Amino acid sequence: MNERRAALEASISRPGGALDRECQAFSAYLIKQTPNEYVLAKYRDAHDVGGIVGLIEESFLDRFLVGVAAAHPIGAKLVDAYSAVFYKRSAVRRKWILLLAILESCAPTYKYFDLPDAGGRYWLVSRLLCQGLGFILAFILSVILFTPAHLISVVCSKWARS
Repeated sequence: MNERRAALEASISRPGGALDRECQAFSAYLIKQTPNEYVLAKYRDAHDVGGIVGLIEESFLDRFLVGVAAAHPIGAKLVDAYSAVFYKRSAVRRKWILLLAILESCAPTYKYFDLPDAGGRYWLVSRLLCQGLGFILAFILSVILFTPAHLISVVCSKWARS
């Protein structure tokens, strides 16, 4: 078991490892850009110092949601919709907040947050309408997909405690 944990920690902390792939996938979902080496290094450092690595082993549901979100932007959208309503303290949401803080505070990705969106009122209303409908669709699909895993996780954790 210790060999497995050492291999996991080595792959997480190694440049080009699991954390780099995760950071790249999350960045693609959040700002549709590839992170530079500085962002990747800060993301790794934050996991080493901040205790977020322990969240990976916290629960089956956290590991599952992080894996789905890191696999594809559509998976990230579904995980985002589900965790926004039912699992606000999930590891994946904490990782997104961490990455957003890193991206917002460094060049060149800060421009994504600082520059105003183009267009007028009608463009704003149409974008809000499309995003709202997209969220509703993603939420319905995510409830169908993730509710069974969430229920199994809750039941298994209660069963393990007793």
